[in-house]
Amino acid sequence: MSSIRKFLHIPFHPILFGLYPVVKFLAFNIKEVEIVSTMRIFIIVAASILALFLLLRVLVRDWDRSAVMVSIAALLFFSYGQVYSELKNVDVFGVSLGRHRYLLVVFLALLIVGWTWVVKKTKSVDITIGMNAIAFILLIVPLFQITSYELRFRKSSPSAADLEVTQHVDASGEYPDIYYIITDAYTRDDTLLEYYGYDNTPFLEALEERGFYV
Repeated sequence: MSSIRKFLHIPFHPILFGLYPVVKFLAFNIKEVEIVSTMRIFIIVAASILALFLLLRVLVRDWDRSAVMVSIAALLFFSYGQVYSELKNVDVFGVSLGRHRYLLVVFLALLIVGWTWVVKKTKSVDITIGMNAIAFILLIVPLFQITSYELRFRKSSPSAADLEVTQHVDASGEYPDIYYIITDAYTRDDTLLEYYGYDNTPFLEALEERGFYV
């Protein structure tokens, strides 16, 4: 029990807060983005947070306080783009709120206020467990989405035996040229004829005469 308590007092929440936006983005785009392609982003984010963590540790001389300060900075940094997107089309008395000149000042002020609060008022040790818990809870949903998709994908993906096909090569030993022509938003021939009165048959027949399968 004491070992678990010691583990919970380890301030690992800065890394979790920093990686949360990346994991959330991956979960949202899991069908289009491979996990391997995001490894570089994970490394850059983790390295940047660790560097800031060590720098603040030298300045503040307290691991827990430094961790809270890094978490505040990470949350502000990764939420900036979302806030900007929400406010860029919002006008108040003819003034657009979504301007960097305003948002940067506000976010910098929030960072200074947050860091000052941590250094002067907060007993960081007492909130380390809470910060760790919040960061972990945030990651549960996107990690579950990624894991469930990967499990479903592996079950539905064909095995190596299923993918094995017989290749037919002519006497010259040369492979045939294969062309895929994908006509994006090109309407079917029956739809063109029914709704637009256009007979697309000559075009399709010309493709088939050239060996294409439509």
